Amino acid sequence: MKRSKGFISMSIVYSFFLVFVTISALLLSNYTHNRLLHQEINEEIKNELSNIGNSKLARFTNLIQNGDMENSQYWNISDNSISFSQKNYVSPRQSIELAIPTSNRTVTLSQNLNKSLISNHYYYLRIEVFAPWLTDGTSSIIRLRNSSNGRTYNFNISTFNSTDGYITWTTLSSIVQVSSTEVENNNWLFEIIETNKKGSPIYIDDIVLIDLTEALGTNIPTKEWLDENIPYFSGEGLFNRTYNNDHLTS
Repeated sequence: MKRSKGFISMSIVYSFFLVFVTISALLLSNYTHNRLLHQEINEEIKNELSNIGNSKLARFTNLIQNGDMENSQYWNISDNSISFSQKNYVSPRQSIELAIPTSNRTVTLSQNLNKSLISNHYYYLRIEVFAPWLTDGTSSIIRLRNSSNGRTYNFNISTFNSTDGYITWTTLSSIVQVSSTEVENNNWLFEIIETNKKGSPIYIDDIVLIDLTEALGTNIPTKEWLDENIPYFSGEGLFNRTYNNDHLTS
């Protein structure tokens, strides 16, 4: 009789064990299914957010290397009237100083772009300028020049003729469209050519040159929008591309 009770007890325990295993298996299966479903939903949300984010972001490339003037690398300097200065700068520690010692002298600061310009593309240039002692007669030409065929594109910030000068760091910018078909070679230079009749120094910092068409396609914002929304950067950067339709130049 005792064995019979023992057998019944073990049968009950075994039955409960089977029920426990079955329920555990069902719970585990349900958990695994929910986890996979959760991962799929998360992945869809991430992809959707990424698509939304990408539609509002643009990848810009600064074609000027060492545009913050932290050292002389990449820059071609015509003579010792051009130097790197820590007297005045935007970021991070120095700028370039064009301090012409005598009147009616011309100096050139240039950089090889090592990149072909593209016909019908828009290019945006921005520089920071500080020239508190500037007087009439100082002029600068800021341009892109092809060293092989001589073709040039001047940016419309070519003269510094304010008798008051730039007593604080001032943003100067321009957009040009490259229209010639003779541009697609790697012989392009960025040049700043200054003629100073009074010998007053000009400080330049944080130069940005961007192929807007490459970054934005046909919707090109105005230089005012770019001045306000695109800070100085080196190499590549992702920036917000949301601007109103009335800001477009094409």
